[in-house]
Amino acid sequence: MKSAIVVGATSGMGQSLAMKLAQEGYRVGIVGRRTERLNEMVRSNPEAFIPLTLDISREDAIRSLNTLVRDLGGLDLLVMAAAYGFPYNALDHDVTVDIISTNVRGFTMVVDWGLKLFLEQGSGQLVSFSSIAGMRGSGVDPAYCAAKAFQMNYLEGVRQVVDQHQKSIYITEIRPGFVEKNDSHVETRFWIDPLDKATQRIYQGIHENRKVVYLSKRWAFIAFLLSLVPKLWLEKLMQGYMQPDHAKPTMEPSPVRPPGK
Repeated sequence: MKSAIVVGATSGMGQSLAMKLAQEGYRVGIVGRRTERLNEMVRSNPEAFIPLTLDISREDAIRSLNTLVRDLGGLDLLVMAAAYGFPYNALDHDVTVDIISTNVRGFTMVVDWGLKLFLEQGSGQLVSFSSIAGMRGSGVDPAYCAAKAFQMNYLEGVRQVVDQHQKSIYITEIRPGFVEKNDSHVETRFWIDPLDKATQRIYQGIHENRKVVYLSKRWAFIAFLLSLVPKLWLEKLMQGYMQPDHAKPTMEPSPVRPPGK
């Protein structure tokens, strides 16, 4: 039986992918902040899931992940799906620090830990969610978009490093746009991908060891356009998109503020 860890398994695509992996015969370590959500998943399939309540921005996160790997009996697949961000127009420093803490610091810690483990054992696959939002900056959620850009570039860089040493380690980046259920607060229905179809496409990309996975051809086309749009045009477009008293939604995922925040 193959083993996997899904970090950010308590909602949206992380939860859906964890359920899919269990259906495909994986034993899955499910990691998230919300203990009750984790327990609900365990009750649905006690043989498949091992829960771990964890905040990846904490210093002791790696120790807990090492214990989870031992409980699983090894690790073949690591999925980094945890993220934090929400619409805000003001430059709120506390919010920015929270977003960076999870999406940059926590992300980097988990990715580095997983790749070190895979290099030591000579095989494994890292799957990490970034976002179309990382293609360009946005005044709707500047820290979130910047953090996703960091993730995209970091994954590209570490892939080059890993490829120099191992050919049996794969890094797959998932670039979602808007996804059903994760974005229940989205006012527009602009190209929202159904969660079940998105999950199937992600699983297929994992199975094929693809480097980058878009959840639909439409979003791949949008990503291509975003890479070409001149900065001035994009700024004017975003000015029309933003409302003075109402922030629009960010790209996937739709996160929850950390406990105590």
